[in-house]
Amino acid sequence: MSMVQAFMSAHRLKEQLPSTTQRYDDQEPGSSSPMVIRSTFLNEQSTVEVELPDGWQRFCNPAEGRPYYRNPLLRILTESNITEGHVLNRVMQWNQIIAPLASRFTKRDYDVVLNVSGDEGMGSCNYYLVDYAAKEISWLRDLPTTTLGMPDIRSSNHLKLLLSEQFWVHCEYMPPPHKDFRQNAENLLATLGVLSIDTLSSTGSVSPFQQEECELYSRALLQALNNGGHIEINWCLGRLHSLITQSRIINLFGEPNARTDRNVVVNGQKSPPETMVFMLWSILMFNIPSIYLARWNAIWVDRVTYTREWRKLTKDVMEELLYGLIASGVMILASVTLQGLTSSTAIRVLATVAMIFAITSGFYAASLFSKLRTLGGCAADAANYIQINEHINTGLQTMALEHSIPWALIVWSGAFLFVSGLWEIMKNIIVILYPAFQGISRSLGYMLYVELDRTEAWYILSLALNFLICLQIHQRARIEYAIQKAKK
Repeated sequence: MSMVQAFMSAHRLKEQLPSTTQRYDDQEPGSSSPMVIRSTFLNEQSTVEVELPDGWQRFCNPAEGRPYYRNPLLRILTESNITEGHVLNRVMQWNQIIAPLASRFTKRDYDVVLNVSGDEGMGSCNYYLVDYAAKEISWLRDLPTTTLGMPDIRSSNHLKLLLSEQFWVHCEYMPPPHKDFRQNAENLLATLGVLSIDTLSSTGSVSPFQQEECELYSRALLQALNNGGHIEINWCLGRLHSLITQSRIINLFGEPNARTDRNVVVNGQKSPPETMVFMLWSILMFNIPSIYLARWNAIWVDRVTYTREWRKLTKDVMEELLYGLIASGVMILASVTLQGLTSSTAIRVLATVAMIFAITSGFYAASLFSKLRTLGGCAADAANYIQINEHINTGLQTMALEHSIPWALIVWSGAFLFVSGLWEIMKNIIVILYPAFQGISRSLGYMLYVELDRTEAWYILSLALNFLICLQIHQRARIEYAIQKAKK
């Protein structure tokens, strides 16, 4: 193999994974110009079709519409535009170099995928071999996984899953028009049925799909089987198989220590313990950060997240932030009302502090609410967001503190309002009751009813309402926290 390696390095022939073909990079705009539309009455064809070189076939990705070309005789697949002469010449030149090496390939049911560059001369060429029998990707020489950008390998089963994933990615990008994978489609339908029952009957299911998604995918796949051709069927298989295989790689499918529940840690990626600083802040914030930290860690077990858990958490957090906005508004109104009722400077200062806390809470809740609304609803979006906010030493503790700020400020605002309001009410009661100690015989209940302003009564009612809202949110969060602790 050393001669092959030297030959390939000298000719700028590079190995490539199907998932790294840069097909989703921005593309250069094509040129356009006015054109004469030929009459169908004067000509057999109304438009001039681009002629393909001899032996080549043109196909289109059924979902993305990107064309690709295949030469059955040469066993070449490419997305390079061979309708341009210089590109075709370059593909053929590289094929002349690769063909003698590929002839050593022991398999017979394969294609060679070539992607040529636009450099001067022959440029460079990226390639990989598609083994249809084994349903894997291969190359012409032995390669370390680091060269291809693949992760470290745990076992031969892990490597097989990685190569199988790349095969199905290839089938998604360039569905083989000459292969009938109907048997694989039937197996996939059975797999979707298993995943559907698993996610429906277990809260710790490791299925990458929800039960509704499994049913929708099954119906769509059956529709493709009944009405589509090889390209449509193989594209569907490529998309679904690649997603399922990714999940199996993460969950160590087929290995003795496979993940049997989504709350099980199999890769040693445990969340770091709470730091002293976090615990102090948690005490100052009424233990709200600890509750949020448990909820965030619950969807990031072993640094793996699931779409359904991410959507549920974001929905709950956004609902709590919305309640926080309402509670902050109630606090602001109560603070303004109290400032208008009292003549005491100390009480006004306390009410002002409560109002500042409520305003800050409202702005912070609105900021977090808008941020969560812009996030996607898939597991990949969740992983990106969590990784951005994750710290190597503290994990998700900083993010838990940030999401706790709105309700912690509301509770502090309520505490200041409660103290200031109680102070004002007690002051008024003392003023009312003081004449009674001098022998004034009036009914205490009647005095309270007459002397207490209706605005004060509304103020007390607003405090009670806000207290009930806080109690409801905090109680629900504690229930979720207890559930997560019980699962662990």
